[in-house]
Amino acid sequence: MNILLFIVLIIPILYILFILISFLLIGLIGLTMWIFDRPIGRWKAFWVKSMGRYAKLQAEYTLKDFESFDRFQYDKKDCPLSIKIRRRFPLLSAIPFGVLAFFKTLFSEGAWKEGFPALQEAIECLIYYPYLGYLVYKLKKKKI
Repeated sequence: MNILLFIVLIIPILYILFILISFLLIGLIGLTMWIFDRPIGRWKAFWVKSMGRYAKLQAEYTLKDFESFDRFQYDKKDCPLSIKIRRRFPLLSAIPFGVLAFFKTLFSEGAWKEGFPALQEAIECLIYYPYLGYLVYKLKKKKI
């Protein structure tokens, strides 16, 4: 008798509650005539975000003094070797860093098996790092 009561009463109530909870979490989706968030292509996002904003910020922070950074859980007394090389020889290190980043992105953990998205990410690294080296060089010249 108890099992039958459980099956007849409790399971439909749980089913209705599950639908109600999922409805409250997701909410209503309505069609409107406005476009709130227009998706942009991957290449355009790379040029706008990475090459526009992130590269400039990374170049500025590359040239900052190491003592000005917060070193939470970083126990070394100086910045990594790659940053030292990029500070000292920004144009000479730009191409080798880009090529190394290309191969590291493409061949780390079998990323080459992904096909075009992995190749696209590797090409973005190949473009980004030489541009970053150029920006570091330009900012370094401006400081001197």
